[in-house]
Amino acid sequence: MPPVALISSRAALVCVIAILFGAAGGWLTFLAGDNVPAAVLAGLSVTGLAVPKLHTHIGR
Repeated sequence: MPPVALISSRAALVCVIAILFGAAGGWLTFLAGDNVPAAVLAGLSVTGLAVPKLHTHIGR
């Protein structure tokens, strides 16, 4: 019996790209103000906002 994937490749792609967007947003926020808590919040916000957009843009 072949192993069953935990999540689909599409879901994994959406998550990875969203995390990359969040890391870029957090890094740019950190460079702009040198404030770590603000950069973390910005990165998490970008990640959270990117998931639904990527979900609609990446085809099924």
